[in-house]
Amino acid sequence: MAFVSYFTAAIYYWPYGGVNNRLAFHACPLCPDIFTLWGTPASRFVRFTLVMGTVNTVVLFAVGLLVVGGAQLYRRVKSS
Repeated sequence: MAFVSYFTAAIYYWPYGGVNNRLAFHACPLCPDIFTLWGTPASRFVRFTLVMGTVNTVVLFAVGLLVVGGAQLYRRVKSS
């Protein structure tokens, strides 16, 4: 799951073209449009990918825990 989060953030922030904007938005809906003049395109890509990939990982992990926990709670209530 962490790989997918970092990969989707990399798709979103890829500075060298070739990625459709519509695909990039759906790949990483939590990634904001960040425009900065600090650093080279490659350094911005690495920095934004690492930061937003980490945020995506945390959010996807939390959603996964809620889904699994909710399913377990449902099974306990149903079997009681």
